Amino acid sequence: LTLYAAIAQQEVVNTSQNISWAYRRRALAGIPKFRRLYGYRVVGSGQGQMLEPIPEEAEVVRNIFNMYVSGSTISDIIRHLASAGIQTVKGQSVWSKNNIKRMLKNIKYTGNSKIVKQASRLSELQMNPLKEDEEILIHNSHPAIIDQTLFDAVQVIINANHTLRTFIPKSKENILVGRVHC
Repeated sequence: LTLYAAIAQQEVVNTSQNISWAYRRRALAGIPKFRRLYGYRVVGSGQGQMLEPIPEEAEVVRNIFNMYVSGSTISDIIRHLASAGIQTVKGQSVWSKNNIKRMLKNIKYTGNSKIVKQASRLSELQMNPLKEDEEILIHNSHPAIIDQTLFDAVQVIINANHTLRTFIPKSKENILVGRVHC
């Protein structure tokens, strides 16, 4: 039984390595793998696959980026989307903070694609603990919805907010901790 488990484990590792190699080869050739993304539809298949903007959704994406740069919080953006009746890519009427954060951090909206190879298995991390993630950036892989300047401005705000949140000293513990139970 142990021998069968070891063989099966090795087969899983081999399959994973083959898939990773294929994605990396495509990325180095300038052919990213696309999946459905809010604001875009995937057209074609195989190496002819492309992202094509959906005009109505692209306008929503532009509004989200512009609202964020103008000082709106993610919660404000979610309320705006809900009041306008705009649904997520999966057809949900309620947007989560993570949906908006992922959108604001996604470089694909600039027309570029970034492929990041990360250590995904414990054995890989143990063998190369100091190995950095490999990144391949493919410029102009599809039509842009927002320009690079707007995307960069959003990233500056996100990083500034993260830095503020990280370094704000925590205030005194709430007096109700340990006394009130939900």
